[in-house]
Amino acid sequence: MKNFFTIIFTLLLGSATAQIFTKTAIFEEDWRQYKVGDTVEACGKFLRTSSTETEECYLIKEPSGSLITVKCLNLKLIDTQNYFWNDVWFNGCGYNYANGAFKSEFYMQQFALARNAYQSYYDQNSIYTDEFLSAYLQQLLYTIYPIKVQKPFPYFVELYLTKGVSEQYSVYDNGTIFLNCKVLLDSKTEFDLASILSKCINDIVTSANEFPGLNFNREYMNLYGENFSKSDTAYTRKISPLLRSSAWQAYREGKYLLASDYNNRLRNFGLAEAEDYYLAILLQKKINFQPETILALIYEARNRCAFNLVEIDKEEVLAYIALNDLGKAKTALENYKKNLLDLKSAGFDVDSQLKDIDNFKRMYGF
Repeated sequence: MKNFFTIIFTLLLGSATAQIFTKTAIFEEDWRQYKVGDTVEACGKFLRTSSTETEECYLIKEPSGSLITVKCLNLKLIDTQNYFWNDVWFNGCGYNYANGAFKSEFYMQQFALARNAYQSYYDQNSIYTDEFLSAYLQQLLYTIYPIKVQKPFPYFVELYLTKGVSEQYSVYDNGTIFLNCKVLLDSKTEFDLASILSKCINDIVTSANEFPGLNFNREYMNLYGENFSKSDTAYTRKISPLLRSSAWQAYREGKYLLASDYNNRLRNFGLAEAEDYYLAILLQKKINFQPETILALIYEARNRCAFNLVEIDKEEVLAYIALNDLGKAKTALENYKKNLLDLKSAGFDVDSQLKDIDNFKRMYGF
């Protein structure tokens, strides 16, 4: 993976003659040397302003390769490929690129910046990897952006999830997106996430780092938002592994309320596993220690989870001790010991935990 950008960079240098996206237009009236029915390549649409009027024009490429301006009234587009982002490119960027506003050295700079950013994230262990989550994100990207606009240089949309950084996302003109995991965690539905991803695609298509201010993502979501689910349950299920790992990470960092928020989302949507209930118990002890609540969590875990954790058995003993119910604490302790011995029979090293039980028995006279 560390050599990925080097490989792609070489491919791009060898393909610098790629053609930008254009549309076919037909003359609807005679104009200069052109007759009704003649076709030309239109490179982009723009507004031409004079002291007296503002008019919509096309920039067209003549057979000789020269560029001329023609009023939109003289031409009709006959291109049948009406893809949203192609139209964004044509109406917002094509004129600038065809007129030479695009600087090839800027593109190369963007590629170098993306490569350096990736290396920095990689060195800091800030790239989050999850193949199933990555496949889901690629599916969303493809839904938003099934047809790549042909910019002056070819590019590949590559998305990397990052962790432990402040910005929501960063986008480079070569097609690289670094998306903070927090964006997925803060999104409540697929629709919310798609809104962010469409903004990333907008910035790539319009070369926002070179030509800022062109924002079409809201228009895209207004037109095509129905393609994305607004079910919070379905979305939470898809990001549940990220919620789980983020909850534990927040707990280890002492961010107990944040950890509780992620953990609660898993439990509220019926997606919690035994380890999630164990974390819920640990958080309860940190935020608002109430033995009765801990016992309720243990009961819920045993009724909903296919597998048990001996760590939860231990927490049951401690909860009854906190309630000064030594009879139930002794019963829970025997259950804890039995499950530890089962693990020992299966080859697990639990000698230290069994020794702790013996010490515990002596302390309470069991």
